[in-house]
Amino acid sequence: MIFGSARISLLAVVLAVPVSGVACAADSYLPNNLDKSDMAVMQDAAKQMPRPPAASGARTAWSNPRTGHSGTVVFIKDLRKQDMACKLFRYTFHTGAATDGNPYMLTWCRTPQGDWSIVN
Repeated sequence: MIFGSARISLLAVVLAVPVSGVACAADSYLPNNLDKSDMAVMQDAAKQMPRPPAASGARTAWSNPRTGHSGTVVFIKDLRKQDMACKLFRYTFHTGAATDGNPYMLTWCRTPQGDWSIVN
């Protein structure tokens, strides 16, 4: 599991950056029609990826039967940001929105408290 047993925080106060390079506010960094259950399914998919270390390009699919939304999670690389161990992932979404298929790069870092949060 990528994130181990540490608690994962979705309520990150930092920014995520879509591949286009445009920074977005934390509450709008993903397609608008994703809900909390989609986020939980996406996180679960990333947590199930092999470790340590996952091979760059390792891919898994996610699907939420509750909403009908789906997508992919691709591990890109391990890195360090702000002196924290981090993992860079590429996410794609299929939600029926105009932005479907656009990849989003999200960096998850282990905070000093042991939680995983999205950082930019």
